[in-house]
Amino acid sequence: MSSADPGQGGIRAAPALTKTASASESEKKRANPLGELITTEVRYVAELSVIIRRVAGAWNPSNFPPPELDAMFRAIEVVYRTNNEFLHQLHEIGPNPTSPKGLGNLLMQWIDKLHTPYKQYCHTFYTGLDQWQPIVRNKELSQILAQVSNDIPRPAQGASSPPWTLDALFGLPIARLRFYKKLYSRLLRSTQPG
Repeated sequence: MSSADPGQGGIRAAPALTKTASASESEKKRANPLGELITTEVRYVAELSVIIRRVAGAWNPSNFPPPELDAMFRAIEVVYRTNNEFLHQLHEIGPNPTSPKGLGNLLMQWIDKLHTPYKQYCHTFYTGLDQWQPIVRNKELSQILAQVSNDIPRPAQGASSPPWTLDALFGLPIARLRFYKKLYSRLLRSTQPG
């Protein structure tokens, strides 16, 4: 297996009742990047929790995951704990903070706190998990992934929502890094220095 950039996992928004409501909601997210960060962070932390609490349950002491996958589970657990703490801090500050300086300080502090867990995760990250025979042979995994796909649908790509795969789930932190980079750029463009 080799490290590579996975396809983006993602988040499905609740369907809008009308096109006007959908456009209005999209404009609000663009106007308030912090609100978008909080909303998407809630979903992201929940998805990471599914990996740790449900998907990892496909293995047990008598059927231990391959070492590479075990390292990924351990690294994603650290990412989950860190992002869960970040989410709590975001909830405390709220989507409309009274102090822009306080928000700036929080985000700058968290850039440093997120760096180490994500760096470690990237060092353990592999793609091609869904075709790797030690993983394909795990019948319980396919049942768990089917249940997760029913409980937490992925974004629709075409007519229907694709099912979750191990590669898609483990690609979430990589996709989240892209999201943070875009959000950070948006924040820099919309704020004044200092």
